[in-house]
Amino acid sequence: MKIFAFLLTLVVGASHAATVVHSTFSDDYLQDDQGLTGWYIFDDHTGSKGNPLVHSPTTGKTYHGITRRDVNQGYYQRKFMCANKSKVSWSADVFYCSPSSSTTNTVHTYFNDQDFGAEFGWVKMGTGTPYVDASLINAGPKTCNDWEFKKIMEPDASVDDGEAPIVEAGEVFDLKFKFRLIGGNDYAAVSNFKLNCTAIDAGNDSGLADLEERVTDLEIAVSTLETTTANTNTNVMNVESEQASLSTALGQVQTSVANTTSRVTDAEFDIADISDELQALNTKVDSIDMSQPAGELSCNTYSKGFSFSRSSLYCADPAETMVSCNTLRGVQTDSEGKNYCSGSWRLQAVCCSAQ
Repeated sequence: MKIFAFLLTLVVGASHAATVVHSTFSDDYLQDDQGLTGWYIFDDHTGSKGNPLVHSPTTGKTYHGITRRDVNQGYYQRKFMCANKSKVSWSADVFYCSPSSSTTNTVHTYFNDQDFGAEFGWVKMGTGTPYVDASLINAGPKTCNDWEFKKIMEPDASVDDGEAPIVEAGEVFDLKFKFRLIGGNDYAAVSNFKLNCTAIDAGNDSGLADLEERVTDLEIAVSTLETTTANTNTNVMNVESEQASLSTALGQVQTSVANTTSRVTDAEFDIADISDELQALNTKVDSIDMSQPAGELSCNTYSKGFSFSRSSLYCADPAETMVSCNTLRGVQTDSEGKNYCSGSWRLQAVCCSAQ
């Protein structure tokens, strides 16, 4: 598992480090300032040139360029890798216009700084095939009418370039086209670039292609998992928010219950106090001797209902004397010397007179 993870890291990194070629790469005319997934176009005098292209509606061709004498020592550079262990070769169509008959213009191709085709070039005019495309004629800052064409194929055995370079699967290599234009109004352009990776021992080497496909599947799976995880996190946040709201509501209910419990407790204490007072009154009333001695006293019982405020109860007959009152204070005497029973609950008094 650890070995595969390490290999996966290498392959994923490599796939972003160069343009992958499974068999043949045909120019996509893309531009990349790092030369990884497109061409890096540079001029030794002015620096990066962006991606100057000429599209011809007449021939249907797209040209890199045009390059002029003002950009002497300019080049196009890009990094590639073969999906399998391969021999590498490449070709391109080179177009040039050299009105100065005494000039010698050359184009070089480099593989990892190894110069292929350093001797390839053209001397004067008439060494290539005449070529006419109005888009090229009108593309330069100064009109150049006499365009010619040559195809370069590298490595080229005819000029003893040697054997084609061999690369391992996934090995990044650098390819560069470099121009040297001598005349002040000399121009050049490149089109139809192709790069071939001719697999070696393809039957025994599954190469990088299968592994890249597996990596792509894994990247899709990881992306799906990340999306699912993000959705799950969102749902968790929503649930946590709902839990927080429920916790707040529960706290409010608990506070309300606590307040109600406190009020009930206070009411229970009030009821207990009233019960104690009633019990004491009942005990006192029960202890009163309500019997009347025959031929001596005549007694009457008087009562008065419940009142929200303190009230008083007197004997009905001024001749009677109050002998008992069912309140804790018992029989009281007012400022005129009369007995009375006073309280806010149900009053009951016994008044007696001599016979």
